[in-house]
Amino acid sequence: MAKTAIITRAFNRLEYTVTCVRETDIHAKDADYEHIVIEQNSSDGTKEWLKSLEIEGYYKLKVKYNTKNTGDAGGMKDGFDMISDDCKYILQLDNDLIPITDDFINKLVDIMDTYPKIGTLMLDITGVGNKLELGSLFNKHNGMDLYNMKTVHSMFYRRELLEELNHWIYNENIGWVKHIPTKLEKMGYNIIKVPDIKVWHIDTTSGQVKKYPKYVYSRSPVKGTNYKFFKYN
Repeated sequence: MAKTAIITRAFNRLEYTVTCVRETDIHAKDADYEHIVIEQNSSDGTKEWLKSLEIEGYYKLKVKYNTKNTGDAGGMKDGFDMISDDCKYILQLDNDLIPITDDFINKLVDIMDTYPKIGTLMLDITGVGNKLELGSLFNKHNGMDLYNMKTVHSMFYRRELLEELNHWIYNENIGWVKHIPTKLEKMGYNIIKVPDIKVWHIDTTSGQVKKYPKYVYSRSPVKGTNYKFFKYN
């Protein structure tokens, strides 16, 4: 049982997942959380490493071992289906995003508990070349500035709102997360960035170049899903 569920998808890049799990544990301090890892049928030892951690029982891990890669968006749905019943908040944490702010989960939870009209929080990602422009100041909270944002890569959600939206894209789609803030804003919720709570994007600083497939989308007849994405190259 945990108040916050962290969902991480892992496909190969074992060294990233090791760092993500370890640093999350270090910087989470005494937070009430569970770290859900969706193992996407890696071939580099990731599965074996996670199984050894489960046996060891040190980290707050829950692992699903997929037989095929369900992608970024599909992996988030896999993780959502595994959260504890008493979970209130969900953090989307890619395995190449490394928490570097101490007590980051408790700080995020405190903000959300204080301001019920905040729908989602965006953490500050270091190690990226382009920074989204901050909106107007929403408020100051415990020495941290909170800024209004529009459509962004939000990462910390209210579980009840994700359930209400029921907006899931299956398989690979890195754009799924961009739809959520827009929908929440239409529901009357604030989309907020917290520059003082940071994660490090090690994928950008490692020199690797990701190549994502391109997608087009159309209205989907699938119940509970607003869009269906089709890979065209």
